Amino acid sequence: QAFKEIILDLSRNQIHPDDLSVLTWDEDDEILMKHDDDMEEAARKRAKDIARRKREEEERQRLKADLKYRVSSVKRSNRPPPVTTGDEPLERAYRWYTRLQGPRQETMHTVVMESPGIDISKADVDLLPWIKKGRLLDFSKLGEMLEEIEAKRKDKLLNRKKANDDEDESRSKEERRREALQWYKSLKTPKKETMYCLVDETIGMKMEKADIDLLSWDKSGLCVNE
Repeated sequence: QAFKEIILDLSRNQIHPDDLSVLTWDEDDEILMKHDDDMEEAARKRAKDIARRKREEEERQRLKADLKYRVSSVKRSNRPPPVTTGDEPLERAYRWYTRLQGPRQETMHTVVMESPGIDISKADVDLLPWIKKGRLLDFSKLGEMLEEIEAKRKDKLLNRKKANDDEDESRSKEERRREALQWYKSLKTPKKETMYCLVDETIGMKMEKADIDLLSWDKSGLCVNE
């Protein structure tokens, strides 16, 4: 009790007597006991506060990065895309737009109609993504359109290359089959296993087992059905 009075006196009436009841005293109100629950609760509050501050900082950094990205995107979208060398109508129209130093849509229409040396039409001019009533181009959209054209062109080239490769492979396979058939005839129609052994044991037969498999062997591998 005396200890409580000392605390109240030292606090200069800033602590109400009821506030001391939250502390854990012994039976005689003389010794302040350690209260584990209060310490655990305080630790939990500190941990929550630290976690909250961390989340707030992460959110600030995310918003800062997002703002930086959006500003960068706006800057990129305002830049004219590179001029391409393709022969699509949109590409040719954009090349002429660049050569003419960025005219309005109406001006390009007039130039196309009165200049026979220009290899685009009014319809080609209209393919460009005009904005502001034909005064400017939407460069962001134009860039996407040119990228789509380039992607289709690459796919077409890849498909053509694949078709050529498949044709070359097919032709090469047929040549290998014919060579294997010639060896089969010159060796007096040996068995399939015999030809396998010859491929493994000799260096004169420039042939692989896969080439021998190209022949139309019967189920037993004894002869070739020509």
